[in-house]
Amino acid sequence: MKELVLTSRALVVDRCLGDPYNWITLHMMTVQEAHERILELDDLIFKAETGQINVTWDHYVSLKTEADTLMDVLARTIASRGEQSYEEAYKARDRVRDLNRIAATMQRHVDLNPETANKEDPLMIAAFHGGADGDSIDPEALKRFAESFDYLFANAPKPPAEATESRNLIQRILAVYAAFLKKAFRTDKLDFWHKFSGGIIIFISVMPIWALGLDAWDYYTFGRLMPAQHLAQAKAACGSSGRCADMHTAIPHLEAISPSTPEFSEASQLLSKIQKSAWEQMRRNLSGEAKDPFKCASGTDNENIVSFDGGSTWWRDDGRCAVQVQEKRDEDAESSSFWPTTVRVDTDMNGGWLPDEERTCQTFPDAKGRVSTVSCDANNRTTHNIPVKFWGGVDRNSVSGWKCRREEDGFVCRAIN
Repeated sequence: MKELVLTSRALVVDRCLGDPYNWITLHMMTVQEAHERILELDDLIFKAETGQINVTWDHYVSLKTEADTLMDVLARTIASRGEQSYEEAYKARDRVRDLNRIAATMQRHVDLNPETANKEDPLMIAAFHGGADGDSIDPEALKRFAESFDYLFANAPKPPAEATESRNLIQRILAVYAAFLKKAFRTDKLDFWHKFSGGIIIFISVMPIWALGLDAWDYYTFGRLMPAQHLAQAKAACGSSGRCADMHTAIPHLEAISPSTPEFSEASQLLSKIQKSAWEQMRRNLSGEAKDPFKCASGTDNENIVSFDGGSTWWRDDGRCAVQVQEKRDEDAESSSFWPTTVRVDTDMNGGWLPDEERTCQTFPDAKGRVSTVSCDANNRTTHNIPVKFWGGVDRNSVSGWKCRREEDGFVCRAIN
């Protein structure tokens, strides 16, 4: 029974650029057939590199990609059987490829230079027998020996001239990216999940910088617009209806037009129209005639302010934002009931309390809405500043009732409402 080369679609798609031919072929190959196909591909690659056959750059790249894919799949298959590790299997087969390439190179040299066929080349002898023991490889001599055959590869396929610079840049970027991933994941072999996770990390890291860059670019281009361009963009943002459709965009353009320009008169009229429309919208909402969605915020004086047009114009809060803020504080207070918060407060609780004595107390907020005072005895004017543990929200911004008790490690208050 034939032994099939085992692989996975994800691997082949990743390494073969999604070529379905390789996916189908690999599943039908035996290990021996894979070896033979690698030999065939290496022969075609060598002949293309030495000018014996003419192939396009894309065809040449596809040959090398298929050979690399077969090597990868073959090593994984051998490793899956437990005979060798992936690295050992890959290295052993790659060594055979190197020896075959050396043999093919020397044969091509002899074919082109028949007079050297039976000569003993001193450089070759030094390369393969120049080691310390007289029978091992001398790396430096081997390098010089290999360089003597560089002329054979002068006509090797080359990428299109116009794409070389950009492709080299991409290759450098990918090399830096691969080095980063290997260091981040502490591995010498990157798989699909390493690349995918690394992409997510890069995306998350780059997005804030990208956003800042876009903001900076918008600011730069905004400042370089001419008054007529500001006016045109404001009109486009408002549209042709009676009410400005996008005040948030229109108002900054109108306000950027200088009084000394011819466009200022028309811009000020449009701005006044927008402001009157916004004021009328605010009036209708405050009187109850309209019920537009609203946004809340804090003004420069920390007072609540409200907007009915998505944040383009703001008005002093009529109480609806105060209600919203208080509801949020109550929700936070309810959530805080599940864990305590220790706050240093001014209080009349003191050592005169009996152990486990409990009293009903009131808390009063400071200017920021946080509990700052605990009063348990209206007749006691003496206070101390001590830490108290609260079970309940401490940022209610209102007078609240609590049950406070003296416990072994200090005073503890639990919210009543």
